[in-house]
Amino acid sequence: LLHKLYTKIQGLSSTPRQFKPIHMIGFSLGSHVMGIAASTLRDTYRNSAWIVKRITGLDPAFPCFQSNENSLDDSDAEFVDIIHTNGDQHYGIKLGMVKPI
Repeated sequence: LLHKLYTKIQGLSSTPRQFKPIHMIGFSLGSHVMGIAASTLRDTYRNSAWIVKRITGLDPAFPCFQSNENSLDDSDAEFVDIIHTNGDQHYGIKLGMVKPI
């Protein structure tokens, strides 16, 4: 998946264009994939239109990512927000709401 995204961006980057700020959204494991993609874009296309301004992580996966260099973190974009929607109790804390609003 990341390779396809990177290949697509390489094809687009050969033509000068103006882009709106990039906002990536990922769910579960996809949250971390968006972080890796944003870091790759930043490191590959410095000073270009391919800088990710915002990443939204929807229920980012926890197992194997709590202290991993590939996990989504606040250095991956100018603004990173995390939305927890799980209403169950895990690890001694409540996340989200049990009943829908």
